[in-house]
Amino acid sequence: MRDQSRDSQAGPIGKDGLADFKYRVLVFGIKDFNDASLFDQCMQKFLKDNNVTRAEDKQQIVFVTGKSGRGVDLLLCNWVKANHYHWAEFLPKWDEVDVEGSSVKYRDGKPYNSRAGFWRDEEMVEVCTHGVSFYDGVSSDTRDMIDRIADLGSPCSMYLVTVDKDEDEHAEEQGRG
Repeated sequence: MRDQSRDSQAGPIGKDGLADFKYRVLVFGIKDFNDASLFDQCMQKFLKDNNVTRAEDKQQIVFVTGKSGRGVDLLLCNWVKANHYHWAEFLPKWDEVDVEGSSVKYRDGKPYNSRAGFWRDEEMVEVCTHGVSFYDGVSSDTRDMIDRIADLGSPCSMYLVTVDKDEDEHAEEQGRG
């Protein structure tokens, strides 16, 4: 049973607390998307479409991010804090080069596990009940995540976004799952 005292103070949740939430929503997408207003519109639409509109519903949802520090991950971190939601951050374990199945590469002379990001993505997909993607129609990484979520049978709301430095960013919703 989830500790009800933490419900009044939304904030970060450890991986071990995710199972306590009815909705575990993985939000992901392209790293160049940075329109906070459009992001908010899409997230509000997702909540409305999934009937998460009352205060008690809000306490049943946690948002999951890969926390890359830019793009959709950064937008989500800022959005959950501003809107008082719980969230969980999954960081890739780049330094774990001795793990079975790792692929060791070097950056600036330092070894790293090049499969760490892929494994982190898989871990996030396995815990989610829903997905929200911000996709440009091109990114193979975002497309891979959409397909992984669909393969598990979880619903995924996909927003096709255009990132153009000369024009405003915009989104078009595409249903999936």
